[in-house]
Amino acid sequence: MTQSPNIQRVRDTIGPIIFAFMRERLIGQPEFVIRDLHDYVARHVEIAPASPQRILQLMRREGHFDYKVTNRRKSQYRVTAVYSPPCPEKTMPKLDPVRAMCRILTDKKVDLDDKYMALTTLAEALFPDRPAFLELAREEVNKQLGSSQ
Repeated sequence: MTQSPNIQRVRDTIGPIIFAFMRERLIGQPEFVIRDLHDYVARHVEIAPASPQRILQLMRREGHFDYKVTNRRKSQYRVTAVYSPPCPEKTMPKLDPVRAMCRILTDKKVDLDDKYMALTTLAEALFPDRPAFLELAREEVNKQLGSSQ
């Protein structure tokens, strides 16, 4: 697929920000409306109103993440998977793990399986080069989930 230089420029500028938004949502609160995405991107860079949604759709087609449209009329979405960053990790906005953990653990609407998946994803994001530590984190999550059921 050939992209116009303008779309590629916008994608290169806001793609990493959109990816960070999707990653944070998957870990914390997967439901969002397009306005949430727009506001998040606008905190980092000046943008045209339709750009975040357009680039969100493009990046989904490229396979960086996936989502479901839960209510088209209200522009409501749910992040279902985050796969690969669109650029080197050093250019990505930093994930705030403490904020993400607090959202996961205190949200009564998030069931235990989703909490497990989110916490595992967070551990993988924070400790990708430490497989032994990652395994310990997984074991601890399994213990905690086992004792709370």
